[in-house]
Formats: sequence, structure tokens, C-alpha cells
Amino acid sequence: MDYPLNQLAPEKFEKLAFFLLDDMGFKNLEWRKGGEGVSATDGGRDLAGKYAKVEPDDSIVVENWWIEVKHRSGVLKKSTVQNIILNATARRDVDVFAIFTNNVVSNPTIDWVKEFQNTHIKPRIVIWQMHDIERILRKYPRTVAMFFPGTLSLPEQLESIKERFWNTLSYPTVDEIEQLWANRRSLAWNGSKLLPVIMADSLLGRLGSRKWGLVIDDALLIETLLLGFINFPFLAIRLNQQGQKQLVLQQGLEYLLQIALLRLDLDRVVELLVNMYEYTDISTHPPLEIRNLVTYPIIHNVHGSLLRNCTKDCERFGIRPTVSEKQNQTESFYFHMFSSDLIQEQDNSSEPMVFIDLNTIKCKLDLVPIGVYCPLTDDVPENVMEKSVLKKFLGIIQNTIRKRVEYNEAS
Repeated sequence: MDYPLNQLAPEKFEKLAFFLLDDMGFKNLEWRKGGEGVSATDGGRDLAGKYAKVEPDDSIVVENWWIEVKHRSGVLKKSTVQNIILNATARRDVDVFAIFTNNVVSNPTIDWVKEFQNTHIKPRIVIWQMHDIERILRKYPRTVAMFFPGTLSLPEQLESIKERFWNTLSYPTVDEIEQLWANRRSLAWNGSKLLPVIMADSLLGRLGSRKWGLVIDDALLIETLLLGFINFPFLAIRLNQQGQKQLVLQQGLEYLLQIALLRLDLDRVVELLVNMYEYTDISTHPPLEIRNLVTYPIIHNVHGSLLRNCTKDCERFGIRPTVSEKQNQTESFYFHMFSSDLIQEQDNSSEPMVFIDLNTIKCKLDLVPIGVYCPLTDDVPENVMEKSVLKKFLGIIQNTIRKRVEYNEAS
């Protein structure tokens, strides 16, 4: 697919050069002609940056690049190319000099550059013409999405969403998610692509209407769950550094955990969480205390949501603050996000509640015998990642979700 480079204004073409170079792995990028706007002399600004390349013997060489951005309505003149290359040779600290143009360079100009290079080993001369830039752009859908969003195919959009999330922690838009959902069966998914989509739907409160967890296969569910839990500490730190809250990330992982308990055997889920780092190439695994610290809030919040929603219409429980009719209706649909034929808007309320467990009354789900207190009222211990403790509390969560789904679908 061709990209309409000539339709970009000079300022935007310069920004395209900057972001594309950043996407390609250049470091310490900076404008050599500072300030906003276009240089009055040549209609473009220069960029400087460093690029690390791997040699055949695996050694790493860091090159200093000098990039001249030339926006032209016609062919870049030979005299212009000659002048800027001759000027560049005066800089002894430049290893590679590149010309980045939205148009083309004539064959005689290319021949002159080759002859010049034969007698001047340094700097190495690179010319990226319109067709070169178009070819490079196909490898970097994140930059394409920023400057030519309408030109991306759906698989390229999904790749761009993945790159944006893992590189900049930005979420897909509503339109992007709706299009992905409508075409989900035709796309090649993996955990790194699905996780940002689930996080975005968590942010939008749509996990109960676009039920990703119910339409993916077990392998993709497991991959996405593990990817989220393993990367949770690093993503949370980056979110805090950017001034963003980690609540959306946490809610997405809570959803994945509940879906895994709904669909998978309990022992399988416990084994996945306890041994999550065995599925990576990370040689040093965090100690149990750190894993408890990471996992505790997720399991605690899932447990608390089940307690609030399962006891809402249970005759064993009473004395709770009065909530609005709208909140009552929203909470009554909490378990619908686990049923494929029911739609539910996400409930993010966290209003405190006081519970009195009347254990002389029968549990409507037949989960708790008469005379026994409901296990949902037990506190989640801080050592939740110990295998026996984890199995106990995930078992409580799993039984509640599965029984509630059966009860709601039968009602």
C-alpha cells in the first residue's frame, strides 16, 4: 500500500521523520535546528541521533547519524544534494549522513553520490526517497497509525495497538476495539495483542458486553493471563511514572483470572499462578513475598466483588448501606459477564458494606450448608501465593462464579 507522503505538510513530514526514526530504534534524537516551524533556508530541519548495530561477531557499534529532512513538491535537485553532502563531510563526528525526502532523487544524482562515496569512506551516505520511506513504513505500523491511520489493514491496526501499548502504555480507541471485535475471528491473536484490548474495555466498562474471555481458546486465555500477571509490576511502575492509575490494569487482570477459574480446572489455574515464571526465560524469579505483594490486591478485589454481588440477593445476609436503584440494577448483573448470552455494564463501585451472615438460612446456590458461615466472608491472607492458601481461596471464587452462572442462566 502506498502512503500519501506528498499530502503531508512540511512540518508534519518532519515529525514523521522523527517518529519513524524513533520507531526504528534511534536513540538521543534531537532537532539540530531548534524551535517549531520550518527553516527559512531550505524548508526542512535536520535531525541527529545514535543508532546501535550488531556486527557479524556480535559486537555492537554505535553510529552517529545526521539526517537532513527535505520536503519538496518536485524532484530533489542534484545541486541541493551535492551542497548538503559536501557540507556534511566537514563534520568529523558524523558516521552516517542521510537525506530523508518525500519525493525522488534523479538517477544522475544517485550516480554522483556513488562516485563521491568511492572516494570518501566517511560519512556513509544514505538517501531515503519516497519509495524507500514507504517500504520502511510497512514495518512500523505504530508510526503509520499516527500519520496515515486510514491506510492500515486490520492486522496492521492490531499490530499497531500492540506496539503502542507496550511502548507507550496507550490504549486502543473505541472505534478500533469495535472493529477488532467485529472481525475477531479473522485475526491472528496472541497475548501481547489481546491484553491491551482487554485493558481498554476495562477502562470503558465494556467487559460485560464484549466478552473476550468467552470467545478465545484456552491457550490464548492462559497466555494472556500469564503475560498480564508477570508484567503487572513493571506496567504498574510505568503507569505511576506517567501519572496514570493502575486500576484499569488491575481490573483487566481480575477479569482474566475470573474467566480462567470459570473455564479451567482449579489445579491448572493454581499451577499457572504459582509457577508463572517457569513459563518465561527470566532466570531470577521474584521471592514469594514479592509475588504475594503483586497478586494479593487482584485476588482480594475479586473476592470482595463476589462478596458484594453474591450476597446482594441472598437471604442469609442483611444490614447494608442503602444504594441507589441504578447501583442495585448494575450490581445484580455482575455475574452476567460470565454468560455468553447476557449483556452487563461493568460495575466499578466500591461502596463499603456491612454483612451479617445468618447461617441458619439455606444458601440459594447450595454452596454453604446450614450452620456453616459463608466462606466469602473470610479475609484473604497476605500469604495468598502459598499453594495451599491460593487453592483454598481460588476454589471459593471458582465455586461461586460457576454456581452463580448456572443459577442466573436457569432463572
